[in-house]
This record gives sequence, structure tokens and C-alpha cells, in this order.
Amino acid sequence: FIKQMDGIQDAIGKVWPGYTSFPDFSNPKTQDYWTQQIQAFRDSGIKVDGLWIDMNEISNFCTGNCFPVNTTEFSLEYDI
Repeated sequence: FIKQMDGIQDAIGKVWPGYTSFPDFSNPKTQDYWTQQIQAFRDSGIKVDGLWIDMNEISNFCTGNCFPVNTTEFSLEYDI
């Protein structure tokens, strides 16, 4: 997952279902995971022409990280 500035804790955003972590699609392990998930879905026998993975656009209702690890990052206090 995308990490906070400390490089350890997940960056937390907020989207319409609530708080979330974001997959790091530049990480080959993330790409492999989603490739396996989609392949398993296809192998299940469900006939589809394509897939729509909802919330695939960049979205965050917080300014920066919702739960910063330090006060130099954006704070939930200022988010709407």
C-alpha cells in the first residue's frame, strides 16, 4: 500500500465508503495480486466482456493523509 512519509505506516485517505488505504500499483507485488484476482474471477466460469473496478480514479476527501504520523503533514482537523 502507499505509505506515509515515514515509509512504514499506510497512508489513509477517505472516499465515499469511508477510510481506506490505497494499493501501490507501482509495486510488482500489487500488480501480481490483482492479476491473480482477476484471473481467478475469469477462471470461475463467469462470462464477462470486461471488468469495472469501482473507485479506480484518484480520489481523497482529506487534504493529504487523514491520519498523519507527525504535525508537519496535513491533519484531519482541516478536512471537510
